[in-house]
Amino acid sequence: MKEWMMKKLPSIVVSLFAFIATVPSLADENTASASRETVEQEFRYEIPNIPGKVVTSLSVEYPPGASTPAHMHGDAFVIGYVLEGSIRSRVDGKTNVYGVGESWTENPGASHELSENASATEPAKILAIFISDARQEELVEMMK
Repeated sequence: MKEWMMKKLPSIVVSLFAFIATVPSLADENTASASRETVEQEFRYEIPNIPGKVVTSLSVEYPPGASTPAHMHGDAFVIGYVLEGSIRSRVDGKTNVYGVGESWTENPGASHELSENASATEPAKILAIFISDARQEELVEMMK
């Protein structure tokens, strides 16, 4: 595969995930834009001193009152960093609210039961950094 295509493939996958994640809420046009986050890949780099591993960053923007359904990140180690507003997060049963400049981590296999904008009136934004196996196709797996 051409090099430019390999570089674009992760962003295409993230865009596809973001679209698929919004499909269930399309039935209710009034809540679709307010109830879900938007996700954009910022970067993805191979880690030269750890063969087979990559670091990927996603920016996640939450409109007021928006949330992400319960999910997992496979075998990735994740760092969440709040860029704007405040985020309510529950990982493996422990709930916290994080403000600008605060961060948390999620161990591989962790269950992220809640991720939402803690404000009903102000937007929020996080930077999610994943350290994962280069072959891990999906960074976000919705829980049933």
